[in-house]
Amino acid sequence: TVLGGVEQSGAQPARIPNPELTWETTEEYNYGLDFGLFDNRIMGNFEYYVKNSIDQLFSKPVPMTTGFTNVRTNFGNVRNSGIDLMLTTLNLVQKFKWETSLTLSTLKNEVVDLPPYVGDIITGGILANVPGFAIVKEGYPMRAFYGYQVTGIFQLDDDIAGSAQPTAKPGEPIFLDY
Repeated sequence: TVLGGVEQSGAQPARIPNPELTWETTEEYNYGLDFGLFDNRIMGNFEYYVKNSIDQLFSKPVPMTTGFTNVRTNFGNVRNSGIDLMLTTLNLVQKFKWETSLTLSTLKNEVVDLPPYVGDIITGGILANVPGFAIVKEGYPMRAFYGYQVTGIFQLDDDIAGSAQPTAKPGEPIFLDY
């Protein structure tokens, strides 16, 4: 800026400092079983895993009077759990070989704990060009979709102009009109 005809330089903080900020802590358990049957013509493995992330890093909203919208802080615990299953069969093992593999995986992601001073954290849209929000709430997946209820997709022959979404285009979601 220029003050009294003299150029002055300045700086401002990019964010609110948090001296108590730490790295997230992770603990993981993995139980597995590998097997082979019939001279290893049928092979596979089964694994069950649980991964707990403790003191997750979040952007905690702060009053706008601070000059900022949020502060980076540690709170909350998230659990990821699931199974991995792989099965391989050797169907033909002569001159012509035929092998089949099947893989199955599941993942359950859940916010396990948020401190009492933190309500539901609602963040911005998670899908491009679709109004909506994501929520961080105990018992739900991290950043679960939270927003309008979708009842279908606009088709070419739909009466879009006569709908509750007159500016929508074919291929866009139809939101429940209360």
